[in-house]
Amino acid sequence: MPEKRFLAGDAVILDSITKNPRIIFIKRNEEPFKGMLAFPGGLLEKEESIEECTIREAREEVGIEVEIVSLLRVGSSPKRDPRGVVAVAFVCLSKEFEKARGGEEGEVIILSLEEALKRDDFAADHKEHLFYLKRWVDSIFSN
Repeated sequence: MPEKRFLAGDAVILDSITKNPRIIFIKRNEEPFKGMLAFPGGLLEKEESIEECTIREAREEVGIEVEIVSLLRVGSSPKRDPRGVVAVAFVCLSKEFEKARGGEEGEVIILSLEEALKRDDFAADHKEHLFYLKRWVDSIFSN
């Protein structure tokens, strides 16, 4: 792992806030984690906030505009990514959800939360993002 760590924004993009929302993933074309599912995201650039980074990465990787609705979690374990990346994950919504398309990063895969929780083919600690998302959704509908 590198001496210094990097910061990235991950966009957990939902079609709606429901008990079982549909979620956009990228099936990665590149190492590390080639062939695995990941949330759209990437490294923070010098002149942007982490929120701006997350919105930009969603636009670049899946071609849609998103709105951040909540901070989900920070993944900072040194073992989460061999590149030394710390990820800040945000729950996002998009009016353009159905227009999501893949690009050089990989193919778009859309799964419901329940479908995604049954899988184990996630990059880095993105399965942890899902566990936090499940708790977040359950907290909204617990009444």
